Parts: sequence; C-alpha cells; structure tokens
Amino acid sequence: MFVDYYKNIHADQIVKAKSIAELIELLNGSIYYPYLKNLVDGNKEENLFRFEMALDKAYFVILLKKIKKLSKEDIKAFYNIFGPIVDMLNIQWIYRGKKFFKMYPDELFNYTIEGYGKLNYKLLKDLCYTKTIEELEEKIKRTEYSFLIKGDDMQDIYMERRMNRYIYYKAIKTIRKNKKDISSVLALMQIIEFEIRDIISITEMVRYRIDSSQVGDFLIKAV
Repeated sequence: MFVDYYKNIHADQIVKAKSIAELIELLNGSIYYPYLKNLVDGNKEENLFRFEMALDKAYFVILLKKIKKLSKEDIKAFYNIFGPIVDMLNIQWIYRGKKFFKMYPDELFNYTIEGYGKLNYKLLKDLCYTKTIEELEEKIKRTEYSFLIKGDDMQDIYMERRMNRYIYYKAIKTIRKNKKDISSVLALMQIIEFEIRDIISITEMVRYRIDSSQVGDFLIKAV
C-alpha cells in the first residue's frame, strides 16, 4: 500500500542532505512532508527523535485509512496485531521524550498515535502530562504493559527489546490459532521482520567483536 507513495521521493537527492531541515525540504511533495514540515522551526539542535516520531505517526495514520477497506473480521484481526504495537510505541515515545529530550507535554501529545490500541485519548494525555518520570512509570505500571518498567539499571536499554519480544511471542500464538482471517499473514510479517533485525544484530556483534556469550542481550528471539 505504500509503493505509490515513493514516486515523489528521490533517494539520490535526500542522501546529500546536510541537516534534518534540509532533508525535510527535499521530501516536499511526498506523502510524508505534511507530517514533517512543522519540524522546520529553527531548532538548531534538532535531533532524529522528533523526526522518527513524526514519520511513525505518518505511517500509522496512512495505514489506518487503508484498513477501512478490509472486512470486519480482517479489521478486528489487524487491531489485534497492531493495537499493542502502537500502544507500546506511544509509551516508549512519551518515556524517552520526557526523560532524555525534556519535551513539553503538549508537544509529546501531538506525536502520539490514536485509534489503534487500548491506550485511549484520555490515558495518552494523562501520560504526557505527568510531572515526573517516577509518576509516569507508576501510571505505565497500571496498564497491561507494566513489564516495560522494571526499575533496574537496564530498563532504558532493554525497553525496546521487551516490546519486540512481547509482539514476537504474540505473533507466534496468533499463527498457532490459525484463524480464517489476515491475522496469520500479519503475524508472519512481524516474525520475518524480527528475524531480519536479529540477523542484523548478529552481524553487528561480529563486526564489533562482541563476545558470543552476550548474544542473548541483543536479540529479540530468546536464545
């Protein structure tokens, strides 16, 4: 569904961009530009964080429009797979935005993705407007994604891995149920994506000569 959107993106041009602002302007005319143009606001210390958030939001907004063409059964299957993904992505964005980038609550809320999971408008806003990281962590613990908050020194490092492992094993269970809808296809796509990520991680471990005994620290699939 995204193939048509690439026709206005010229990779040979955007790779020459010297800044995020320049990169955004080179995407003018693409489906992504409306979601990125507000980042060109004179912020000389612009980093990739807001850029990633805006692109992820664009991806899911476009996806949400497309799935309305599916049958009721397939739409339900879609939300079952992607709902938790978006919920945890929102949690990660809010957590990182507050802890590492000191973003304002209203700015964080503008980047959240609605209409997918169990974290509704009110709860997302509540998370964005927490006054401290400790308060945010306590509110996250009251959701079904409490496993993301371990309270240890490795919490920040392993948060994304915990997210991915949750999705991976949920995908495995979905395939085993073998329902007559698109859930198995969507689950298989997630599993293949995670396998590719793990292959990349192993390649990087070899490149940087990381001891093989640490492989479990870097992979999504538990070994």
